[in-house]
Amino acid sequence: MKQKVAIITPKLSGNGGTETVLKTVLQENEYFENLNRIDLVILGGHKNNQWITELPAKVKVHFATDNQILRVLVLSYWLLFGGVKQVICLSTTIIRWSALIRKIFRKHYLIVSWIHFSIFNEKTVDPDKLHYADYHLAISSGIVKQLESLGIKADLIRLIFNPVDKKKRVILPANDDVIHLAYVGRVMLEGQKDLQELFDALTLLPPQAVILHIYGTGQIAECKDYLARQQVKQTVIWHGWVKDPWQEIQTLDATVLTSQYEGFPMALAESISYGVPGIASDCPTGPADIIDSENGFLYRVGDVKGLVSDILKLTKQVHFNHFTVQQTLGKYATDKFCQRFWTSLAEMK
Repeated sequence: MKQKVAIITPKLSGNGGTETVLKTVLQENEYFENLNRIDLVILGGHKNNQWITELPAKVKVHFATDNQILRVLVLSYWLLFGGVKQVICLSTTIIRWSALIRKIFRKHYLIVSWIHFSIFNEKTVDPDKLHYADYHLAISSGIVKQLESLGIKADLIRLIFNPVDKKKRVILPANDDVIHLAYVGRVMLEGQKDLQELFDALTLLPPQAVILHIYGTGQIAECKDYLARQQVKQTVIWHGWVKDPWQEIQTLDATVLTSQYEGFPMALAESISYGVPGIASDCPTGPADIIDSENGFLYRVGDVKGLVSDILKLTKQVHFNHFTVQQTLGKYATDKFCQRFWTSLAEMK
């Protein structure tokens, strides 16, 4: 008998890594044979729906407004009348509501958590609510450890990572006297992305040693003000939001990620898929799954001098083979990820 699966998410911007992962897993039609339909329910609406137009016909997309009461009503409708057998929840609030509705109305669907952030660091994630889920999809080994620390049994957790394919093109280093770096993501001076840590590192480097390219939107004015106050002597180029920065980048020595926490940082993995090494904070969670001795450096969160040392290694001590770097993400290939995802769901009874 064919079943129906519902994936329920909070509000999405349309441009983030979560949307990329959803699009990837929902485009793999060969895994849909045992499903008669997939409902993607986006609570709180969306800003950019281009990625939704690329989904197959079997995926039915539904939206709720920003009104909290209406969001609860939409969620309740799909759980009560949607005929779903598995509910995949991308937030702990959705998990709790799904469990409450199941209990009150004596429904029998399975609840599966699929959290895309570090469980203990993202303020929108309530770890206590994860116990209401029957199973858990983990996108990094760090999240597996966090779930287990909550007392969740290992046999209820499936480590699936995120999908990253090797690209046909390799982005090579510039081979000049300047270190070319890039940051790709939300622009945040402090908080999760903590670009202040990167800017502080720039102040400790020799003048004009680095050209830093920043792709993304957010607190750009605050960051520019901080750079001016710190009298940073490096060149920083602001590109704003670019749909595919990797097509725009012609040469690059490394990407930098100074986050306080992640889930599975897609921009870091995308960089390596083009052969570009990464320099990343060893934050919870994700970078340790991606970075190894062949494709980059991990430094301790908050260790600005360690970050400076790793940046300088790019010209003085370590010369990465960008073709070798590109080969290091084999286990994250899209076909392997999709197989892990759909096989994991099939095993949940």
